This record gives sequence, C-alpha cells and structure tokens, in this order.
Amino acid sequence: MDFKPIKRASISEQIFEQLKEKIINGELKPNDKLPSENELCKIYGVSRTTIRQALLSLANLDLIETRFGEGSFVKEINQGVAMNALIPHTFLNPKSILEIIEFRQLIEPNVAYLACQKATEEEIENLTSIYNLMVKNQNNLDEFSKLDYDFHIEIAKISKNSYVIKIYEIIKDILLNAFSDIVSKRGNEAGLKFHELILNSFIYKRSLDAKKYMQEHMDDLVKAYK
Repeated sequence: MDFKPIKRASISEQIFEQLKEKIINGELKPNDKLPSENELCKIYGVSRTTIRQALLSLANLDLIETRFGEGSFVKEINQGVAMNALIPHTFLNPKSILEIIEFRQLIEPNVAYLACQKATEEEIENLTSIYNLMVKNQNNLDEFSKLDYDFHIEIAKISKNSYVIKIYEIIKDILLNAFSDIVSKRGNEAGLKFHELILNSFIYKRSLDAKKYMQEHMDDLVKAYK
C-alpha cells in the first residue's frame, strides 16, 4: 500500500485527507485494520500526537472505529458516512455560516417543494405543532432558534430524502449558531412570517407556494446575515 510522504504544513489534516481518500475510493476496505500508531508515525515521519489527531478526525466522520486492544479499523461506508466525508472539518466552523446559509438558499426551496408533495396529514400536524411552539416561545430567543431548526429539519424529513436529512444533521450546530445570531440581531418577526406562509403552503398542498416562500425566506436570511 502506497502512503505518500507529507512535506507541507497542516500535517495532521493532510494525513487525515490521505487516509480518508483511501477509505472512500476503496483502497482501504471495510474491516481493514489501519497500521498502528507507531507504524503510521514511522510511515509519515511525525509524532504520535499528529497521528492521533488525524485518526480522531476519521473517527469523527464515522469512517473508522477503534477497538480496545486491537487498533483502528475501517467501518462500512453507508450514504450517511459518505456525506460526512464530503464536508471537510475546515468547512464546518463559525466563519462558514454565510456559506452554509447560501448553500441552504440553493437547496431548501426545492426541498420544500418535494416535501410539500409528499407530506402526510400527520407530518403536517407535526410541522404545525413546531410552528405553534415557535409562536409560544417567540420571546425566548434560545428556544425559538432551536425550534427554527426543528421546523426546517422536519421539512427535510418530510422530503424523505436521506441525503438532505444527513446534511442537516451534519450542519446542525452551525445552523443553530446562525439562527441564534440572526434572531438576536434583528428579532424573529420575519422568521415567523415566512414560517407561517410555508406552513400554510403545506396545509393547502401548494408545493409551488412552498418553494416560493422558502426561496424568499432564504433570500431574506442571506441578506440579513450579510
């Protein structure tokens, strides 16, 4: 197996990326045992701390598991794990909030359109319950922000698209930070207005309206955050 020498800065990140690539492309297969920490130290010419950081990054993406007394092993890659691996750690940080919102701006209108077409009466009731809680907690900004996330993840779940759902799970903390930041700066009046319009679109099964109002909601969020 060919392990490339590391020569540039950010050694741990480069080792992580190289090992991740080997897992994703199948060079390292499920249940394969990785070289030991000592072996990896010799291969890359780095400290054990650096190797542990790289392995921790792989474990955080659910690409490997450590078995006590045995070592680190490659896990079976499902679609959720694959989605994790597509988003590098450097992207998931508070400085990327605007990019996350812009990303939502691109996908959420179509997610709302798809979800509105698939929504059952029970799912619409759940969405209504979340909105009602948002109204009830509009003066509690922390709770309101969490419910804001719940409203959007509920729509993602209603779409029944596992990739969309996984994306929301991955960026949950960043979304919560973004919601909290925006609400604290300008209040939640706009959020309540758009969520009501989107909810009514679901209630009356108007998928084009759901897409339209979600687009307006996302456009407004991007403008507000900028």
